[in-house]
Amino acid sequence: MCEQCLVAPVYFGQPLDGWTLARARYDSDVADWRKGEWGLLTQNDPTFRWRTTPTIDPAFRMSEVESDAWLDSLTPGTIEYRRAFWYGNEADGLDFVEAFGNCDPNSGYELVAAAMARGYDRERDGIFVSWFFDYLGEFLVTAVAEFDEASDDWHRKHFGPDSIDESIGARPLPGEPFYVPNGPGPLA
Repeated sequence: MCEQCLVAPVYFGQPLDGWTLARARYDSDVADWRKGEWGLLTQNDPTFRWRTTPTIDPAFRMSEVESDAWLDSLTPGTIEYRRAFWYGNEADGLDFVEAFGNCDPNSGYELVAAAMARGYDRERDGIFVSWFFDYLGEFLVTAVAEFDEASDDWHRKHFGPDSIDESIGARPLPGEPFYVPNGPGPLA
């Protein structure tokens, strides 16, 4: 059985052609995809999985001059500062970085090719995973949570009426935005 059937995901559409963004709402004993994790799918099982919810950096799509001025204006230790420098902070996004750093060459090629079709340019945008985090964050601002009611009904029948975490897919998403003030990180 595919992992989608086992974890009752909520779908957020296709941020890239051929790639569907979803989030698991149930912990299955036989699935690797855990409740609350995001998944990027091309078919039945997620090719990439992570926990940190992507959010857009205010400097995303700024020119280098604008971005440098904005970064210089930040106060170290603030929420905005942590968000701007999430990439180098283990507590704030390492799972996202690892999810895309540990992939097979074909999946990596297909993902980057799809991103290039949506505007990713390595020369301009730099490190792919950093750009992709911002891109997904921008995508999620307008993404609509979609539920498969027939699949959810089947899931409830086989795993119990309260088996699906209905809060996942609601706005705002649990534990979000990206940082909880004075919290230890995104999973607080």
